Amino acid sequence: MPRNNRKHPVASVDRIVRINELLKRVLADLMETLGFNEEQGRIISITRVDCASNLKSAAVYVSILGAKNEEEEARIIRRLIERKSEIQSLMSKEVILKYTPVLQFVLDHSVADGDRVLDLLRHMEDDDHAGN
Repeated sequence: MPRNNRKHPVASVDRIVRINELLKRVLADLMETLGFNEEQGRIISITRVDCASNLKSAAVYVSILGAKNEEEEARIIRRLIERKSEIQSLMSKEVILKYTPVLQFVLDHSVADGDRVLDLLRHMEDDDHAGN
């Protein structure tokens, strides 16, 4: 059996996929528990989590629906970063890993972009029906 000379073990791809999904669910629940979704009808959604193979860090992709502008989105991301230690601590109680990943919050516009595309398609369809 070959010896593993790495200082830090690397998780398998399948395990990383499972951990990413678990972290995504736990973090989504924490957003609700910590009251991030209670602000004037905004919905903060965790769209994806990408955990490093050594499990020491994770990028958390956040979509903010109902934000009025980019400044408001940036303010919410700053609040998440300010409360990162609290979020990580609560997460570590729900997900037992050798290391608690250090979280990095990243604004994800993919959901909003998808909504805009669907709106454009609806308008095109409405215009097409109105023209006939």
